[in-house]
Amino acid sequence: MRSLFLGFFLALFSFGTSQNYDVSFIPDSIKADADIVYRNSIINFEVENERKAKMSVIESKTILNKDGEDKAYFVLSYDECRKIKKLSAQLLDAKGEIIKKYKEKDFLDLASGGGLVNDTRLKVIDFHRSIFPYTISVMYEIQYDGVVSYPHWEPVLSYGCGVEHVEFNLSHPVEMPVQIKQLNYDKKPEVRILDGVKTLKWEEHCLKSVRTEPFSPPAIEVFPSVWTAPVKFEYDGIAGSMESWKTFGQWSWELNKDRDILPPETVEEIRQMSDSIIDLRLKVKRLYEFMQSKTRYVNVSLGIGGWQPLPAMKVDETGYGDCKALSNYMRSILKVVDIESYYTLIGSGGQKVRFDDFASMGQANHVILCVPDNSDTIWLECTSQTIPFGYIGRSNSKRKALLVTQEGGQIVNTPEYSTEKSMQVRHALVKLGLSGDAKAEINTCYSGIQFDNRRYVLSQNYEDQKKWLLTNMDFASADILGFDFSTPVMKDGLPYLDEKLEVNLRKFSSKTGQRVFFPVMFMDGFEGAPRNLEERKNDIFKEYGYLDIDSIRYELPKGYVVEFKPENDTVRSVFGEYRLTFTECEDQLLVNRRLLMKDGRWPADTYKDMQEFYKKIREIDNSKVVLVQNQ
Repeated sequence: MRSLFLGFFLALFSFGTSQNYDVSFIPDSIKADADIVYRNSIINFEVENERKAKMSVIESKTILNKDGEDKAYFVLSYDECRKIKKLSAQLLDAKGEIIKKYKEKDFLDLASGGGLVNDTRLKVIDFHRSIFPYTISVMYEIQYDGVVSYPHWEPVLSYGCGVEHVEFNLSHPVEMPVQIKQLNYDKKPEVRILDGVKTLKWEEHCLKSVRTEPFSPPAIEVFPSVWTAPVKFEYDGIAGSMESWKTFGQWSWELNKDRDILPPETVEEIRQMSDSIIDLRLKVKRLYEFMQSKTRYVNVSLGIGGWQPLPAMKVDETGYGDCKALSNYMRSILKVVDIESYYTLIGSGGQKVRFDDFASMGQANHVILCVPDNSDTIWLECTSQTIPFGYIGRSNSKRKALLVTQEGGQIVNTPEYSTEKSMQVRHALVKLGLSGDAKAEINTCYSGIQFDNRRYVLSQNYEDQKKWLLTNMDFASADILGFDFSTPVMKDGLPYLDEKLEVNLRKFSSKTGQRVFFPVMFMDGFEGAPRNLEERKNDIFKEYGYLDIDSIRYELPKGYVVEFKPENDTVRSVFGEYRLTFTECEDQLLVNRRLLMKDGRWPADTYKDMQEFYKKIREIDNSKVVLVQNQ
């Protein structure tokens, strides 16, 4: 093993000495379309046994411009099971000259954010400079005492990232196999066996940057990656197997065992409130709302707490918990009344369980609850006090999840909220005035994933809600006169929220002589056409679609009639459909608008068609109605 890692130790020696990071040495082909270039990145992960491992990392990257600044931060987490043995860094200028050296004591040492019960800490440093380009080099070593996950290596981390040299070495005892899964990557590792240790080496040189484009697929679906995981492991004294999702689920089941006990007074309260309810769904709903009323979300990470929930007894006593603890608490409540439910591991947001045939801890980052029902499975997001019963949100929908059962883990799919049912239905009465201002009464119903457009504002106070509406409601200039949100409800498996809004639209119309001009749409909510590209390289990707329906009744000023209105129009495309119609009725003009935007994946050569579709919608939305004084 010593000879195998000779290159790494030579790299350590050169760290801070002779390695040249002059930016002019980067080939132009790598700098093209790049915001950041990884000059030299070496990751060595040495597995000693099922419990112990060591990771040594050198990472040198050049920040070329302001768009690469998000990579100028460095954050390294540690705890009792992950101890930092070495940590140093350098900041270099465009010529590769050292501006500053950093020792471990120069890094900020912070508690991990968001948690009141957390023993994870962070080493943090901000390398930002106002003068570009500059280079950051960091070296660190971590010793693991308890290993559940192995590294996930991405030679190209993101769009706008060029690579000079990256390398990943994974070593393990021959008698202790590891699991490997490669995504978007056919290259086989170099394999060496020496003194009973097997080492796999992946290495890449001179990778060109891929520029991000509007509606690009997620980077993980475009760039190569290597996923690794243990077969046998031990963490905090608890052994497990990741040979399959089934065995991993068995380990998770054991972690949760005997953590579902509730105090007798709570058990009695649960029974009293639910015994008279016969319908399963209504009973679960009542108990879910009880759980929401008693708890709040707090991140918990103590020892194995990163994977093991707090006992239900503790949550009942304190009223707080993280996704693990609150899902386990809800499961414990249902168990009191003999309702079966399953603790469910899931990748939320951009993180997903991607492989049916490869189990690893790094694919999941969240826990929800699954309640089987003969008519329809009930899914519960247990971390929110405002989310309606049975809705798990856009970030948890349309993906794989792992049910944790006594027999082991089982991969299932979470609900998908269809495009046609993810609606924003708006009815508005706009009273036009000759001063240019207009008063609007707007009633909007949000359903499906469009409920999420208002979900997070519901927990804010009145003034913060008002500020949020002014910032996000797409009015050119307006005063909010009043607003109200209904209590969210579920209908046919979908969340619904009603919003009432009364606003004064400043300078909405303009008057010239006897004519008044105003835009067809009183809200400027539709995004413009995506920017022009010389040559589209990536597929077009939209993960979620939606349907907007607007019915706007413009009340005309007294003595005015419609002189001109645009023609009724329909625009169809593989990306969606748009329709706008006008109806005159005495002193009113009724505008009906329907916009369906599809989800999906389309080839890069359809990008100009997408631009034309968006441009046409924008053009029609921005067209003007002309009123004239009635003679």
